[in-house]
Amino acid sequence: SIYVTHTTVNRFFHILTDWYGWMEFLKASTSEYLKLLWHEIWKSPLIKDVSEIPHASEMKNDYKKAEKQKNIKWYRDEKALKIVWKTGNVIPSEVIHFDIRWNQIKNYAKKLGVSVTSLMLWYVVIATAKATKWNKWNIHIQVPVNMRQFYDSETLVNFSLYVLIKVKKENIWDFKTLVHDIQNQIKAKATKEHLNEKMCYANDTEKKIRFLPLFFKKYLVRAIFRFIWNNTISNTLTNIGIVNLPPEMWKHILKADACLWPQVNRKISCALITCNDITTLTITKTIKNKQFENSIIDQLEKDNIEFSLHW
Repeated sequence: SIYVTHTTVNRFFHILTDWYGWMEFLKASTSEYLKLLWHEIWKSPLIKDVSEIPHASEMKNDYKKAEKQKNIKWYRDEKALKIVWKTGNVIPSEVIHFDIRWNQIKNYAKKLGVSVTSLMLWYVVIATAKATKWNKWNIHIQVPVNMRQFYDSETLVNFSLYVLIKVKKENIWDFKTLVHDIQNQIKAKATKEHLNEKMCYANDTEKKIRFLPLFFKKYLVRAIFRFIWNNTISNTLTNIGIVNLPPEMWKHILKADACLWPQVNRKISCALITCNDITTLTITKTIKNKQFENSIIDQLEKDNIEFSLHW
């Protein structure tokens, strides 16, 4: 038998959806694509039926489900350590994929007593530290969180927030302490109580700027994003998780990967996705310097984790 691999490029913006909604769309479009090639793909609860009229709950703004709180804090994190090197020649960015066997990385994380997300965050923290020149600020890794797990939500529009995992650069060399500290930070911050407050703050801010002129609002939001929010993040690791598909689709799927669009003030971003027993860490970068990906390679080899590299 001859198997042909097709690549699907799917770009989306958070104004429309988040990675959860993107994955639902990608699974449904892949299913329809296979049907057009005369493959038998049966109806499944794992795949949205494109012939059905979307339910109203799939298009709701569920940020409104935030439970009201008093004395909402102004979220202003301290400035983060940034990766600053000369911009590379690949436009708009260079993309590097690390393919790792899911069972191998899962068993290694289990041996350490941490989650796969915590383990991969440790690799990203180490790589970020080695790719930065200064020690003035701490390393902040942005980790998006799917809010649907905390609320009764079926929405496919954007419904995610993020937590910041913070590490002092001088502490990265104590492996056991650091990887468990990362695990503890995720457990403490990725909770309904912690993120509900952020949702309340976002809803309150939206009410305050709702009636501002559009031209003024446009530049205000852009300034906040670039000079306040974006400067508090060193790097991003989005873990999309395990892709679930119907059995008849698996023989047509080799793997999946996710590429984050490069940001103006963030030279490197990372995404993680597991499909068909392959966990793929994708690095999107706009700089020439190779210290970041070389550090990932060194750590994987040191931990005896087999991987293949594609770019």
